[in-house]
Amino acid sequence: MPDTQRRTLEAESWLAVVHAHLACQRRYAQMLEHFGLTIPQFDLLSVLRRFPEGATPRTIAAEMLVTKGNITGVVTRLEAQGLIRRRPHESDGRSFVCEFTQDGLSLFRQAGAAAGRFVREQLAPFSDTDLERTRIQMRDMREHLEARDPNAIAVPPPPARGQA
Repeated sequence: MPDTQRRTLEAESWLAVVHAHLACQRRYAQMLEHFGLTIPQFDLLSVLRRFPEGATPRTIAAEMLVTKGNITGVVTRLEAQGLIRRRPHESDGRSFVCEFTQDGLSLFRQAGAAAGRFVREQLAPFSDTDLERTRIQMRDMREHLEARDPNAIAVPPPPARGQA
């Protein structure tokens, strides 16, 4: 394939991935709005569901792959909505544990069921083979992207010897 065709294909493929991701997020956010939740709020509740005894902000942040500071506002908003509560940590006086309220657990169960239906409906037109191929390609793309240094790519390589 000629270099110019390859560059066009790369750009179109990149944009297709980005546009698909944005569409997924936009539609998913619209579905969660029905429950008064944002994607980060639902993600935090999903983490709490895996920790029935409650979870510290550090644990939540690690599970969500964000910093502890990134979840502070999300915790505050969910607590203000009456969906979670904070209680003092039993052994660390500087920390606290987040846990569901009854209303929060009930809402999460409803939103979680809707999220499952949403994903199934969005992927229904695709065959098992299509889904497996997509899963592998997206995993490979993510691993490749994470192995690259964007700062190194942003800096152009030095000119070849003898070129100015």
